[in-house]
Amino acid sequence: LASGGKNSPPLWQSWSGVAGPYRRGQPGADPRGREGGFRFSTYATWWIRQTIERAIMNQTRTIRLPIHIVKELNVYLRTARELSHKLDHEPSAEEIAEQLDKPVDDVSRMLRLNERITSVDTPLGGDSEKALLDILADEKENGPEDTTQDDDMKQSIVKWLFELNAKQREVLARRFGLLGYEAA
Repeated sequence: LASGGKNSPPLWQSWSGVAGPYRRGQPGADPRGREGGFRFSTYATWWIRQTIERAIMNQTRTIRLPIHIVKELNVYLRTARELSHKLDHEPSAEEIAEQLDKPVDDVSRMLRLNERITSVDTPLGGDSEKALLDILADEKENGPEDTTQDDDMKQSIVKWLFELNAKQREVLARRFGLLGYEAA
C-alpha cells in the first residue's frame, strides 16, 4: 500500500484513523464529547490512535485473531522482551509466567499464537531450488502402490469378464463402463 514518506504510516493506517471518529454514532464525532469534560481534540486524538491500532491488529496477521487476544499476546511479548534484556537469554514460558503471575499453560498457549505461518512456496533453503510444496504429498493423487493395485484389479476384472458368455459380458461392460463402454 502507498506510503507518504519514510516515517509516515501507510495510507490505509492514516485513513483508518481519520475515518474512525466519523462513523455514525461514535463519541469522537461529537464536538461536545459524550463523556463530558473532555475537549473534542483530546477525545478525537485518542479515538484516532485506537482506530489505527485496531486496524493494524486486524490486518497484519495472516490469520486474524480477536482484538482482546492480540492485546493480551502483546503483554506477554513485551514481558518476554523485557526479560530477555534483563536475563541475556530468551525467557522460557515459565519465566514469563512467573513475571506476570499467570499459569504456565496460559502463557505457552498464547506464545504459540505468535508462531509465524510459513508459505508452502517458501524455498527449503541451502542449494535446493525446491519449495515445501514440491515435497508435500498430494492427498488427491494416487501413490504408486495404489496405481499398481488398480491396474491389477482391472486386469483381474477383464479376465473374469471373458469367463462369461458374450451377452453377460456386454451387459456388465455397458453397466459399469468396462471394455471401452461408457458407464450407464
